[in-house]
Amino acid sequence: MSKPFKIAIVGRPNVGKSSLFNSLTGKRRSIVHEMPGVTRDTIEAQFSWKNKKALLMDTGGFFEGPEDSIEFSMRHQIKRAIEQADTILFVVDAQSGLHPMDKTVFQIIKKSGKPFIAVANKADNEETERNITEFHNLGLSELLGVSAAHRKGLKTLLDRIEENVPGSSEEKPEQRAFQVCLVGKPNVGKSSIVNAMLKEQRVIVSEVPGTTRDEVDISYTFQNEKFIFLDTSGLRKKKQVATPADQFGVSRTRDNIRRADCNLFIIDGGAPLTQQDKKIARLIFDSRKAVLLVVNKEDLLDRSAANSIKATIQEKMEFLGFAPIIFVSAKQGTHIEKLLSAIKKTKEKIMYKIDTPRLNAALKKLQEKHLPPLRSGKRLKIYYGVQVKSLPMEILLFINDEKTITESYITYIQKGLAKEFELKGIPLGFRYKPKKK
Repeated sequence: MSKPFKIAIVGRPNVGKSSLFNSLTGKRRSIVHEMPGVTRDTIEAQFSWKNKKALLMDTGGFFEGPEDSIEFSMRHQIKRAIEQADTILFVVDAQSGLHPMDKTVFQIIKKSGKPFIAVANKADNEETERNITEFHNLGLSELLGVSAAHRKGLKTLLDRIEENVPGSSEEKPEQRAFQVCLVGKPNVGKSSIVNAMLKEQRVIVSEVPGTTRDEVDISYTFQNEKFIFLDTSGLRKKKQVATPADQFGVSRTRDNIRRADCNLFIIDGGAPLTQQDKKIARLIFDSRKAVLLVVNKEDLLDRSAANSIKATIQEKMEFLGFAPIIFVSAKQGTHIEKLLSAIKKTKEKIMYKIDTPRLNAALKKLQEKHLPPLRSGKRLKIYYGVQVKSLPMEILLFINDEKTITESYITYIQKGLAKEFELKGIPLGFRYKPKKK
């Protein structure tokens, strides 16, 4: 499998890199906001033009800052993206004209020795187009004026990009990668876990809550299996969602939960479970996708504390009882390999087709072991069942009367079937059909 051709979008803050990224990929992946520094991590998306495919990387604005700051981490990420890129889109702002930081960014690009295309964004009118001549003082041989917001000049830019991309996209389609979304409250260690799995500082980590704002898709291969990790902004309480950028980040996190194949619910092992944890758990459960419960900061826990957390999770989030609980320490790298193996096993199990005779033998055994409770003087009777769907897995149960169903008993059946068929982390949905007399 050949490596994708990579194009990095680089420039100082607020020149419209994210708008350009969204316009070229046709997806609203990067958050667009007037506040500088909204994009912090490197965001990737594939796009194609005239039978050519490439991976486009949106980077944060080039900031200055001390070594222990988020700005320093952002600068590191940008330099890393430049190193990985095959071609660079150097973006400047046609409205504000040449800025001293444009010179700094341009020198870094020139030093890399990588081919680049200079793009003056926000060239919306004649006045801004005249400003473009300023940028030739940098020694540019060509500068393309575009307006990402109005899609002006994008065709010319795409044609220039296409000239830089080798080969064609007429290849056999790749097998779709398994998508894994990391979800949790702010500062529980989602980005640290991503970095620990990748064994590199791929996502910015900071003690400042809300550091991750954008949806970050990261491709990774583990034991010949391809995965895409979706690192998301932390889901916080409504009253703590202060800015439009925060609101958009939360909205897209919810979308990612629904589009993922498997959700990793990250819980802070160093803090008590909260009502917000329970709300996130219910959100994940309602998505009906595979789920693994991951307790981070295991290094802070002794065996007694770990057992107490496990018991609390099982009590407060009984509806996620089908999901395994994995303790890890992103900081020390402990049990990260175990987590990756669990994700791989989930991928293997997610398309499992339950044999109907075995399913009904299991249903009979579970009912004999634990009778359904009486409801209005009547007891639920499950006659037989059949799997009718995968992704998400769904079983049609033929029963006596829907009014006899209780949530606790269905949870018991769900847990029993998950154990019988080794479906840890795979949600089982049920549909019911009264059996005709």
